[in-house]
Amino acid sequence: MKTTMRTILMQGSPPQGIAGSRQAALTTMLLIYVYNELFSQEMEIVGKLSGKKFNITLQNNEDEFQKINDILFFHDAFISNECKLFSLEKSEYTVSEMEDSIIFETETINDVEGVRIWKGAVKNKEIEGIMVWAQTGKEVESFSFSGLLEE
Repeated sequence: MKTTMRTILMQGSPPQGIAGSRQAALTTMLLIYVYNELFSQEMEIVGKLSGKKFNITLQNNEDEFQKINDILFFHDAFISNECKLFSLEKSEYTVSEMEDSIIFETETINDVEGVRIWKGAVKNKEIEGIMVWAQTGKEVESFSFSGLLEE
């Protein structure tokens, strides 16, 4: 592959049997480079959360008295929780950084339980966010959550 790419770059045309052009090769190489940079940055951010455990309290935004304690676990590329009512079942999550916070998002889709979308931010040792739960035939429920890093 390296020889083929080098040939395309140096000669400006692909060797026999290989379709493409120098511009296509350069574009492809640029896209691969950008993807690798973005992926490595995301993995670096994931590394900052990996192994962390947060004690959180979820509060139903419609009912100020309905509070549920839970624990969020971040493991490499997965997030899970302890509460069976809002089970994340080791879901993949995405992350980004904004100023000095790590922003995360995950969702679970289940035929029985519906869709749950978790969005939150971790700053220093604190976590906060929202969880929206949509089930067929039921009103959408919205919960806010906040908590602290368990040390």
